[in-house]
Amino acid sequence: EAAERIRIGEQMLIDRACATGGWNYGGSNVYGQELWAYVPTTALGLLAMQDRRDDSIIAKSLQYLQKDAGTERSAPALALALVCLRVFGVDVKPFEPDLLSRLDLSQALGSTVALASSLYALAETRHGMAAFTL
Repeated sequence: EAAERIRIGEQMLIDRACATGGWNYGGSNVYGQELWAYVPTTALGLLAMQDRRDDSIIAKSLQYLQKDAGTERSAPALALALVCLRVFGVDVKPFEPDLLSRLDLSQALGSTVALASSLYALAETRHGMAAFTL
C-alpha cells in the first residue's frame, strides 16, 4: 500500500514538472500558459525524487537548478538549493559566496531559519547532507 502511494506521488510530481525543468508552486500550466519553475520548489521536488535520478524530468530539473540557483535572493531558498545540489553530487562552491554574503542580513533580521539552513548547507563536510539523503 505504501509503495503504491509513493508511486502515485512521484508520478504526480513528474506530471507537474515545468517544460523548462523544475517545479512551480502548483501545476506547470494554467489557462494554457506555461509557468516557470522556482528554485526552492525545484530543490524540494528533486530531494523528493532523488531515488529516480535516471528519469529525464529529474535530469532536466537538476540542470535548471544548477543554472538558476544563483539567482535566488532568499537565504533559506538558496541554502535549500545548495543542500539539494550537494545531495545530487554537484559542486556548489561557486554558490557559497552568495550564501555567505546573506548571513549578516539573516542575523540582523533575527531569522533563525535562514541562519540554520545556511549553516547546514555550508557545513557539508561535517554531516554529508545526511538529513536529506535517502
